[in-house]
Amino acid sequence: MKSYAHLKDLESYIAKNSSKEGMNWFKYNLHKLRQEYMRYIGKPQNIAECIKKYNKLKETQYLDIASSEDLFELIKKAINKDLKRWVEDEGAYKFIQEAKRKQETLIQKTIKSQFENALLKKGLRGNEVNIRREEQLLDDKRTDFLVSYGFIGPVLIEIKLLHNPEIINNTKRRAYKKKMLQYIKGTKSDFGIFLIFRINNKYSLKDYMPRVKEVYKDCDCIEVIELDCIENQVQS
Repeated sequence: MKSYAHLKDLESYIAKNSSKEGMNWFKYNLHKLRQEYMRYIGKPQNIAECIKKYNKLKETQYLDIASSEDLFELIKKAINKDLKRWVEDEGAYKFIQEAKRKQETLIQKTIKSQFENALLKKGLRGNEVNIRREEQLLDDKRTDFLVSYGFIGPVLIEIKLLHNPEIINNTKRRAYKKKMLQYIKGTKSDFGIFLIFRINNKYSLKDYMPRVKEVYKDCDCIEVIELDCIENQVQS
């Protein structure tokens, strides 16, 4: 059985009997024995273990992001996996219904660090990730987030609550699309993400998300993603 216990037992025996004849030779060669033994027990026992070690090593390596499209795809994955788990499974915003005012602002203020954590988990270098909140444009309009990685990007992220007029009203829904495209142009972004949060029971994602996605279906540069803050709360 592969175990460090045998090595520790041997080291303990040598320490206790250091005055005995021949122990100096043992001490001298112990470091070689230690290296060989640790190399032996560190070898994977089967193919499955090899794959597991390879995947773990791969996860710790930095990703090579070569274009804004690479960054865009990575951000989408981070939102759909890490951010979605934090919001929907861990119940990050179950309390948001009690905040009667500025719910959208509260989400904006608290979600920035989660964006950063999610991107770092995906393999980006922390010192090159730049997430700027409320970037002011020339017409005094402000975007929610701009995400850059070194000199690559930015990617625009806009947040709206499901019950906002820009989602449930047909006219304002189409008008907001024009604003999103203006934001992308004004920030010199190649891509944008429209992130929609459901925070109460009054409106359903399945009723409105198809309508929103229909509006943006001809925009390859914009991805619409929904996050449900109360799904698990309702089920429990």
